[in-house]
Amino acid sequence: MKYKSIAFAIVALSWKSMAAAPSHDIDFYNLNFEYIEGNVMDVDFALEYGHLSNFTLDSDNDDTQTVSLQPKLWVQALWEKSLLQAKVDINHLALTDIDNNDHTNINALTKYQYKLSENKSLFLTGMYRNVFEYPGEGISQGKIDEITVGDEKSNYFANVGFRYGSEFSVARAEILVGTRGFEYDTRREVSSLLDLTANYLQGHFDYLASGKTYLSVKGEYEQLNYNEEVGADRDSLAILLGAQWRHSVLFKMEAYAGIQQLSFDDKNLDDDKVARWELDMLWSPTEFTEVNVNARRRAVDATQQEDRFRIVENLLATVTHDFTSQLKASFYLGYMQEQAIFPTFTRSDDYLLAGGKISYNVNETFSVYIKDSFRELSSTEESLDFDRNHIVVGINVAL
Repeated sequence: MKYKSIAFAIVALSWKSMAAAPSHDIDFYNLNFEYIEGNVMDVDFALEYGHLSNFTLDSDNDDTQTVSLQPKLWVQALWEKSLLQAKVDINHLALTDIDNNDHTNINALTKYQYKLSENKSLFLTGMYRNVFEYPGEGISQGKIDEITVGDEKSNYFANVGFRYGSEFSVARAEILVGTRGFEYDTRREVSSLLDLTANYLQGHFDYLASGKTYLSVKGEYEQLNYNEEVGADRDSLAILLGAQWRHSVLFKMEAYAGIQQLSFDDKNLDDDKVARWELDMLWSPTEFTEVNVNARRRAVDATQQEDRFRIVENLLATVTHDFTSQLKASFYLGYMQEQAIFPTFTRSDDYLLAGGKISYNVNETFSVYIKDSFRELSSTEESLDFDRNHIVVGINVAL
């Protein structure tokens, strides 16, 4: 995952993350956790057994059974003027029929907020993530005949921000400054070329134009540097204009459009302008049903040594429905296009994403579920095409 490819590599995240509505990018760095009254510590354990198809992407269509253990921790501590929230998710996945590819994903996020006055607050946020990248994807894309063991990669961010205004203020403003980094932990002899660090500044301003509509402007500036001399160091500047509509608790929407300017340090590389847009819509047609639509287009970091950057465009629709207080279902359908920009050509990778989850809460502590996720790639370079499906049954225990 590179530069907020968090927002785009959505199928790699947990279903809980999938079902939630990703908001604009500054919200991601803000880590706008759900607030629960008082001090809270929740511990969950999930155990899953599943079937993963076509793991090695070869002509034999290798399948494997999977066993997954997923401990989760959520902590919230509240004081008179401050709030601390932290979340840690761990997922250990064992592949019973494939050697040398068992792996553990770790995702840790935290946020501290201090209230200066009624409408002013400071916040500190941080994230660390270590995840497994399947063979034939990312840095090993197109090399499945050579590489049959997946890679591990890590990324982090840390930032400090200031917020003015509240949810119902006429004017609201937010600014943050931070740093992020990325590196592969495996095959360092080749993967170190993609190690990077970046410093960024982001801002967001809203003004109440009518009783239920805010006009908004967002901006971000970033300086990105690769740790080795690969020639793709760059500055990025983006400006977006948009609006937020919150007509009721049953419907709200945000839409933005703008330009992202990329300026490369290497004079042999041409600067680029990328059209950028964002859309988030949340609609509840009934008390028990929720429809969530999220779309993005932006430039993100390269995932291979040869490309300069990628333009990612994605659309995700999620429907959740509570049949009863115990029986719930969620389904999603998505499309993502990645244009890999090489010095002399552009390759287009189109992904189809689909899946669903049905869960039954036996009681407040114990629940059972079944979920399925499907991912298909269709590329202008046909040798890269693949599809994978993972279906699991699981149990969850809340302590």
